Amino acid sequence: IYIYIYIYITINMHLYMKVRHDRAGMDPLTLKHLVSCEASAGSRLLALGIWGDGVPCNWDRSESAECFTMNFPGQSGEFKPLRLPLTALSRKQISEHTWFDILGVLSWSLRLAAAGVWPVARHDASAFGKADCHRAKQAGQPLGVRAALAEVRGDWKMFGEVFGFPKWNTKAGVCWRCNCRPDQVSGNTNTTQTIHVQRNSGRER
Repeated sequence: IYIYIYIYITINMHLYMKVRHDRAGMDPLTLKHLVSCEASAGSRLLALGIWGDGVPCNWDRSESAECFTMNFPGQSGEFKPLRLPLTALSRKQISEHTWFDILGVLSWSLRLAAAGVWPVARHDASAFGKADCHRAKQAGQPLGVRAALAEVRGDWKMFGEVFGFPKWNTKAGVCWRCNCRPDQVSGNTNTTQTIHVQRNSGRER
């Protein structure tokens, strides 16, 4: 992630200023989280968003590429549709440990973005190799911007597979906010919200 920030923002200060300070289109909850991060960091931060989803990649939609992309939440101008691809893997190449490996690298990159410095070692704490000569030259230097992960977006399937959230057919419970079960949820989109209200008010049924 820090590579994308460096290439697309720091190297072009005009673009950097426009992206960094435009929050006109930011979701209120995203903005609230960003402001909280800025208070903790004692610095103005660039909001980053991560989106995970599978994209059909052949004519009969029988194969998909599982992607993580990055955007800059809140942009209202020409950079609003900007999406930077971070990963793209064939669905057939994914095992039970793939997401943990990918998120390990992404979280490492995000910590560097929050600190605003280039790394001094690889994501696994090993020394830079010959292929890392560019990063080695930048080691410990200011990145030119500090950033915070302000939102993560995806569908129910992605949140279940990547973060271990309960899925729509999990018998023990389908919701990450309460323990409602599939047999308690109908086709009504307000059902789970109603259950939350009932339980919070002591009127569960």
